Amino acid sequence: MQAWLKLFRRPNPVIRRRAAIGLLHQGSSIPLPVLLEILDKLHAEGLGAMTW
Repeated sequence: MQAWLKLFRRPNPVIRRRAAIGLLHQGSSIPLPVLLEILDKLHAEGLGAMTW
């Protein structure tokens, strides 16, 4: 989880997206602020559907 969070904080959008996918596969252990950030900033890339 910590490695995914570290990668998610990178400025590179490709790395952020891949890290977001990795985080979403962690299930309910993802921190709520990170989940909300993924929904807010990456929903247009199809990641919003992965959150349910």
